[in-house]
Amino acid sequence: MALTLAGLAWIDCGNPGRGGIFFGFWLLFLGASTASRTTFFSASFALLALVILWRRKVSAATLGWTLGLALAAAFGVFLLMIQGHLVEFWNSYVFAAHGRIGGTRWEAIKHFLFHLQGVTFLPVELLWLAALPLLLRFRDRELSRMALFTVLPVFLLIYMRALGNGGIWFIYWALFVVVAAWSKELSPGRARILQMIFTGALLASNFRSLLVVTGLLSGAIKDGPPGPPALLAEARSLESAASHTVLLDQETARYVFDYRIPPGFLDWNYGTKYPGSLAIESPPHPGDLYLLGPINIQMLNEDQYLHLPQPRWKPLGSDRWSFDRFPQTVFLINPQDCTGLPGMPGHHDGGTPVAGLTE
Repeated sequence: MALTLAGLAWIDCGNPGRGGIFFGFWLLFLGASTASRTTFFSASFALLALVILWRRKVSAATLGWTLGLALAAAFGVFLLMIQGHLVEFWNSYVFAAHGRIGGTRWEAIKHFLFHLQGVTFLPVELLWLAALPLLLRFRDRELSRMALFTVLPVFLLIYMRALGNGGIWFIYWALFVVVAAWSKELSPGRARILQMIFTGALLASNFRSLLVVTGLLSGAIKDGPPGPPALLAEARSLESAASHTVLLDQETARYVFDYRIPPGFLDWNYGTKYPGSLAIESPPHPGDLYLLGPINIQMLNEDQYLHLPQPRWKPLGSDRWSFDRFPQTVFLINPQDCTGLPGMPGHHDGGTPVAGLTE
């Protein structure tokens, strides 16, 4: 996002020549290629930059060759980032997207509004929707025009049925710009009221995060290793072999290996055969070993693939607002021994908490 905004600012906040236009578009396209989550925003802001330059009477020929050259340069950097494995990257990307899109658009919207985010995010989503009509009224104003281009990717994601997990960050980002544009057109008193409503919506949507902070400060959530160092060494000594693969998730990669992942390990998200579902939608496979953190263990428990007890902190006395007491716990799962897996014999609860590591 920083690259994207820097590229737009480079073009919009000055009077760049041909080299400056190329550099601005190059930054915009770098933002698009660095993280797929920003691709739609970067493309929308590149379109906004074209509108800005067109209004400044920049020739179509200049826009064409600078845009094409910037795109080629950014694509070259992208190839360096993936070490030239374009086909492998694309196959992995399509596989990851396979579990993100499903159902009709209305089903996807309903799932996003009422299930995926939870009720605490509704104030943010409703405020964003309420602010849109005013943007059309002030569409010729500079900041409102930027806000309009900020919300375009959200509608594109809705059209593609891709407004899923993580999509709330698109709404957040758009709403920041929308509220700024709206405040500029209102009287000071009304602008302050709007900003107070916006602040309240942000606090409501981050209610769970505020509870986590409370748990950490009070000691109810233990931010440290619950197990002895010997178990951490045991987790780090695991090796992938021809007879079995060791699969790990992002929590294990962080707290156990500090992102220095041993050779032969596999990301748990890609633990199913292409084009199958994501790993979270299927039980662990016999023959492999799994190193998973409490978030994914909880999901497997909810899907009744496992029955692993997890110490929880319930600040409001409800499972709805409960959190892991030991968020850095890592569970070693051997599916051969899991009683919780459908159709699989076994003799214990399916997993053992083995290690935790402070940052």
